[in-house]
Amino acid sequence: MSSHPTDYKPCARCGKVRVQHTARPNYCRECRDDTLRPIANWMEHGNCNGAANPEWWWPDSGDADKGNTPMALNLCGQCNVRDLCLEYAIQHKEREGIWGGLLPAARNALAAARRTRKAC
Repeated sequence: MSSHPTDYKPCARCGKVRVQHTARPNYCRECRDDTLRPIANWMEHGNCNGAANPEWWWPDSGDADKGNTPMALNLCGQCNVRDLCLEYAIQHKEREGIWGGLLPAARNALAAARRTRKAC
């Protein structure tokens, strides 16, 4: 595989810059097999940290498709710690706000689907 600047990306878990891989492309080799390994201060690495208006990530339940929510979801979609953020929200049962690029209803559906898979 030839390497040029676009082949490199920081690992979503540890932040180490690495060559992109096809299996688990967001993670470096060391983190690829352990997707739940915590990283210190992961919240400091989020696109939402210090970005624009913090209220973007806390839309009213009826305003999910209005205002700045689409911009917040777009920033989340490009975030290097999105997976960690989503796992945090699910594990801590966050009932409000955008976490890991998902609104509460989508997070609840994902958590329910995971519980169903574990039960099978």
